[in-house]
Amino acid sequence: MVTDVHSTMALKRASDGFKVMTLVLAQEKTPEAVMDALRNRRTVALWNNQLMGRKEHVTPIIQGAVKAILHTRGDMKFFEFINESGFPFTIRIGSLPEGFRMRSDAVITINPYETVGLSARGETIPSSINVKVLNAWITPDENPEIIIPVVHK
Repeated sequence: MVTDVHSTMALKRASDGFKVMTLVLAQEKTPEAVMDALRNRRTVALWNNQLMGRKEHVTPIIQGAVKAILHTRGDMKFFEFINESGFPFTIRIGSLPEGFRMRSDAVITINPYETVGLSARGETIPSSINVKVLNAWITPDENPEIIIPVVHK
């Protein structure tokens, strides 16, 4: 990872304690691959617990990090949202299938390497969950909407 620093790192630390970073999405660990990524704008900014970049770069980062598991025991259902990355994600659950209920009005923060659970009910079992990622930006005023596949256990 590389940072775009114009002063000391102590002054550049965000309020969350993380360094300000530019993620360079290079195909290989070579100077040529890094320069190719920079020239072709394959970068994502990381600052103050926020990801900022193009949709085609931000979306795969989130999809690779956030997993959803639905546990079913009789009429009881329990959702787990798992963050497998070192970056926190703040999500709002989008539309759910007809007949399936979960607290979808809540804003959920899934901290790094953390699992957050929500109870659910209904006969219809979703194969995926739509979420809006509130601490990621694909334009100055647009958060990405991500489809997370649901694993059933």
